[in-house]
Amino acid sequence: MKFEVLEVKPEIAVDIYPSLSKLIDSAIKVTAGEYTLDSVLDGIVNGRYFLYVIIENYGSGSKLAGCVVLNKEEYVDGTDLNIFLLAGRNMKKWSANMMETIESIARDMGAIRIRAQGRLRWEKYGKQLGFTRTTSNYIRFLRDKPDWFTGDTQEVS
Repeated sequence: MKFEVLEVKPEIAVDIYPSLSKLIDSAIKVTAGEYTLDSVLDGIVNGRYFLYVIIENYGSGSKLAGCVVLNKEEYVDGTDLNIFLLAGRNMKKWSANMMETIESIARDMGAIRIRAQGRLRWEKYGKQLGFTRTTSNYIRFLRDKPDWFTGDTQEVS
């Protein structure tokens, strides 16, 4: 099996987004409500976000294995490429290919870092991909947590 990481141009994103919405929604559901399917599509179409699909090629054909949504963030010391939504199946098989592509994208845009955030249990996975944990994110909800919120939580003692 061979995996390809392919850019989805903003002008065709609307056409293929319905086939990716289940995957993207699975990633959105573990956030704290910052995104919706519509807001992510809007960001892609308007060039604020970058969408890539991971395609698994095998003997007689190919199929969708996953997708990743990136955005560029500017800081006082330079540009970061941020992986903020990632979803798929059998990620261990294609994550190295994905990271090679993302690193190339980041270098081409002059980024000085690649950032990623994820659920608590992704720390081990992040280390395997070459990430170093630098911070933890904490959210204090000012209203009830949304019914759909399924993000990992951990009690602090």
